Amino acid sequence: MTLIRKMLTLSENEVRILDFLVRNPLQKSSMRGIAIQLKVSPASVHTILKELEKQNILLSEKLGSGLFYTLNTDNKVTLYLAAFILAQSSQKYPKELERLHDITKIAILWGKALVCIDYNHKALINEVCKEKGYEEMMYTSDEFQSLLRKKDTAVTNIIREGYVIVGEYALVGLMHHA
Repeated sequence: MTLIRKMLTLSENEVRILDFLVRNPLQKSSMRGIAIQLKVSPASVHTILKELEKQNILLSEKLGSGLFYTLNTDNKVTLYLAAFILAQSSQKYPKELERLHDITKIAILWGKALVCIDYNHKALINEVCKEKGYEEMMYTSDEFQSLLRKKDTAVTNIIREGYVIVGEYALVGLMHHA
C-alpha cells in the first residue's frame, strides 16, 4: 500500500495509537498500556499494532514477559506518517500564527507558551507572544534534543501536549536523533 493511500485510510484508532507513539517517542509502550491509556479495547490495539509492525512502521521488543512497541524511525515512511500525524494537530491553532513559518524552523503552541526551535527573528517572535499573551520558550535544535534525551519533563510535555504550527517533519527528525 502506498504511503498516501495508507495515510488516507487510517482508522480513528490507528491515528490515535500512532499519535500516542509519536508524542511519546522515548517510551516503549505495551499493548495493554496503550489500550488503557487510550481507552481502546486490547483486541483492537493488538490488531492495529500487529498490522503496523507488519508494515514496518513499528518495532516490537520482548522485555521479560511483555512485548513493547516503538516507532521504527529508521523507516522513512514512519517519519512521514509521524509528521502527518503531528500536522493534524496544527489545525487547532489560531490562524494568525501562520506568520511563524518565515521566522522559525519549528513552532509549537503548548498551553499559553509558544515554543520556537531554531528561530531567526527573535524580535518578531517576542511581538507575536506579546500580542497573544504567550510565554516564549526558545531553543536551538541541539538544546531541545539534549533535553529530550534527558527526558526533561517540560520538553516531553511539549511534544505530548503541544500543537505543532511549523516544522512537523523537522520535529520528527529531532525526535528521531534524540
